[in-house]
Amino acid sequence: MKKKILVSVTNRSSYNKVRTIVSNLPQDVEPTFLLSNSINIYRFGSVSGLIKSNFPEVRCLNAHIAVEGDDINKMSKSVGLGIIEVATLLANEKFDAVLTVADRYETMAIAIAASYANIPLIHLQGGEITGTIDNKVRNAITQLADMHFPATEGAQKRVQEMLGYGLELCGDDVYHTEPPPNIWNYGCPSMDLFCGGSGILGKLRSSPDDAMCFGDMLDDAESTVNNTGTGDTINIEKPYLIVMLHADTTDKLFHEKIFHLRDALNHIGMQEVVFWNNIDPGGDSISKMWRDRQHVLSGKTTRIRYIRHLQPEDFGAALYLSSCIVGNSSAGIREASFLGTPSVNIGDRQLGRERGPNCIDVQFDKTAIADAIGQSVERGMYKPSDLYGSGHAGRDIARRISDVLWDR
Repeated sequence: MKKKILVSVTNRSSYNKVRTIVSNLPQDVEPTFLLSNSINIYRFGSVSGLIKSNFPEVRCLNAHIAVEGDDINKMSKSVGLGIIEVATLLANEKFDAVLTVADRYETMAIAIAASYANIPLIHLQGGEITGTIDNKVRNAITQLADMHFPATEGAQKRVQEMLGYGLELCGDDVYHTEPPPNIWNYGCPSMDLFCGGSGILGKLRSSPDDAMCFGDMLDDAESTVNNTGTGDTINIEKPYLIVMLHADTTDKLFHEKIFHLRDALNHIGMQEVVFWNNIDPGGDSISKMWRDRQHVLSGKTTRIRYIRHLQPEDFGAALYLSSCIVGNSSAGIREASFLGTPSVNIGDRQLGRERGPNCIDVQFDKTAIADAIGQSVERGMYKPSDLYGSGHAGRDIARRISDVLWDR
């Protein structure tokens, strides 16, 4: 008899965070993927095919919960539909635990359905702080969850305080009198993908000839980038930017501010690898901006390539070799700090998230953005940070899950 765990994957980012956990689960734990929301939608970088290729022996279940539209009401409607779909699935299946990731709105559906079904809920990346509705979603899931795997020491402390484990008041001070029994910080599993044999850091560490290895990586990265997506050919050996912009669902003026990024990029004039936005409401204004920009620049040497998705190892190489990542994605804070890539974080979407010295924060102002990019490119690479782990989180999380499920 095996213990059975349902692993929720709702978008391309959440897959990066569960992949090494699933691959490290021992034989006595049987995983099943729950694929929902944007994971099966092509325009948002569908990776369901990649999941099935990476794990052909793992069963996949689908829950179609993504509500179309570009207004904020789609989020609550998707959650409502998701609760119904996931609750039905859980009623027809027998699982010993459900694993969900982080803070996206659709994860609320999985957390609620599992909790009311009395199935232990495992939560990755609780305790972090950001500047959008994600804070409330993340904290709500923390309250529902039974096992917690925050990714930083600061996040671990916030989860512990949120759940009130071992708190004792002494005057105005709060003391933790006992270690939390169900909160473990092993780092972020996304970083593991850069350290394995096919990851950028794994290749660098294992190569006896650094120059040859680096040359091979340049060739591989250039081939991968230019054979993915659409647009101009990127010369990886010359400076280029990675651009990742997603909607801020709590900023009512966001759709007016984004043109500051466009104008700053036009002013800088560097090569760009632009990644398409996610499924969040307000994303249509971003994609329209990119399309309109490409139309205006049609026939010119635009040095811009648009990509929906790269496999994690390929993205790691592209990020490592870039001069800077620009936008408001958590990748500019988490993955970029781990690799030491300079980052320009724009706006309030990531407000409060722990970050390394590689990150410069600016508001949506074209001059400030352009200046920050110039400063970052001139500064060059930073020392890699272990703020979000050391590259073996998936292994450690998988072992801990198995131990708890079997009460070892």
